[in-house]
Amino acid sequence: MKRDAAIISFVAILAADLVIGTASAREPGNTPAARRATKALDILEAQGYAAGLQDRSLGAFQNFRPKGNNYEATIKQNGQSFVVIVDPDTGQVTRR
Repeated sequence: MKRDAAIISFVAILAADLVIGTASAREPGNTPAARRATKALDILEAQGYAAGLQDRSLGAFQNFRPKGNNYEATIKQNGQSFVVIVDPDTGQVTRR
């Protein structure tokens, strides 16, 4: 799965986990925050959105970031931009 546009945000989440001490130095991707972020990215892709692949998807997402207990991403689709909220617990994607 391609996640090029979201990788910077994902790394920022992992870095924040390390700074506040919730991530293991040996397994930085195996924290609750990292697993939730990965699940949210997987949900976006399963819904047809892809990082940087607008011509082969419903839209390209960028600015993937945590938003409370959920995640938010900006979708670019057919020259328009809109924001979606992804709930990794329920799998729901809501356009805002």
